[in-house]
Amino acid sequence: MRALRRTGKTPSTQSSTRTRSKPRTRSKLSAQKTPSLTKDEAKYLLETCEKLTNKQLQDFLQKQGLSRSGDKSDLNARIQAAIQSGTITLQAILAELDRILPWWRFHVYLYDAPPLTPKRWRDEEAVAEHLKANGLSDLLNAQIPIVLPEKLTLTSVTYSPDRLRSTAVQRREYAERDEELDPEDDIVDGNAVEFRAFVRQVARGVVSFEWDFENKVAMLQITELQSGAKYEAIREAFYALIRPWLDIKDFTPIDVSKAIPALHLSEQNDEGEVRSHGIEYRTIEGRRLAARSSTLTNSVLGEEVIDTSLDRIREEGVGHSGNFYWLPTEEGDGTQAELEREIHVIIIGDKNRVSMRTRSTTNVTEREMRHVLSRLRELSLRK
Repeated sequence: MRALRRTGKTPSTQSSTRTRSKPRTRSKLSAQKTPSLTKDEAKYLLETCEKLTNKQLQDFLQKQGLSRSGDKSDLNARIQAAIQSGTITLQAILAELDRILPWWRFHVYLYDAPPLTPKRWRDEEAVAEHLKANGLSDLLNAQIPIVLPEKLTLTSVTYSPDRLRSTAVQRREYAERDEELDPEDDIVDGNAVEFRAFVRQVARGVVSFEWDFENKVAMLQITELQSGAKYEAIREAFYALIRPWLDIKDFTPIDVSKAIPALHLSEQNDEGEVRSHGIEYRTIEGRRLAARSSTLTNSVLGEEVIDTSLDRIREEGVGHSGNFYWLPTEEGDGTQAELEREIHVIIIGDKNRVSMRTRSTTNVTEREMRHVLSRLRELSLRK
């Protein structure tokens, strides 16, 4: 068994774990009049709230001044009763989901930011003037309580001296296969007819762009889409929203495909940072060679014929995709471990994006995400 990698604090990870400057928020919600919610929106908020973990439900109830005791069914029943009595509003649930949802299953694009921060982003007064000139005053350090808009809509621009984060949301509809609802097959004109049932699902897509002024980096987060959907289309739609007031062309995409051979070599050298489940390389002429482990808990590496083939193409090809499990880290001197569990990371090299999730039912935390992304940046830029 490989030893856990002992990590200290690097400049890139320190910035994500220390106490940050808090933006001066005018209020939790925008000064705009709170819009009434549709049936679909209310249903979505309640169903999504029920999917939160026990700890997330307990923390939310505590914020609302209610008891946090009991199991998950007790917690959800307490929230339902508080909604009925008016103790908890749907807008309060929305605010909590907006805090949590960006760290659920998501895909990320990484960027290098401009080396010098433009003057209009250096203090809140300048930012306020800039956003006012673009008709976005109500978004600064506020939250517009919009749940499921038909079009991608900006809901907040959060500013602090060390970072800027802009968020937009949009209604997403998709059909989810449910075999239990399949009706019985039939015979029509002597031909067998098979029926397949799909359930219409409504989800809230969240897209966020974050610019870290201090470390000169940025990222675009998109909550996971249904199979077949195009992340690139969502990315371009979001850029169209922010391009009038943020020079997105000044941000240089980081080529995350370079992290694939770096992680492959790291595991081969037994550095204990990741375990590979799948590695795929592409040659200059477009041919591909892929290897996959037999189980989630076994590495791709370990058989000479596979190891030799992967070594050869790593030297001559480029990373096409990588399926890795980031391993838990040991605690540093008096510090909390950056990772206390395995994080599943998929690098889509040909699309230049990364997806992240855990093997459990709980979602990736902000701390976990920031640690893994900081390492991916370093590995992608390694010579």
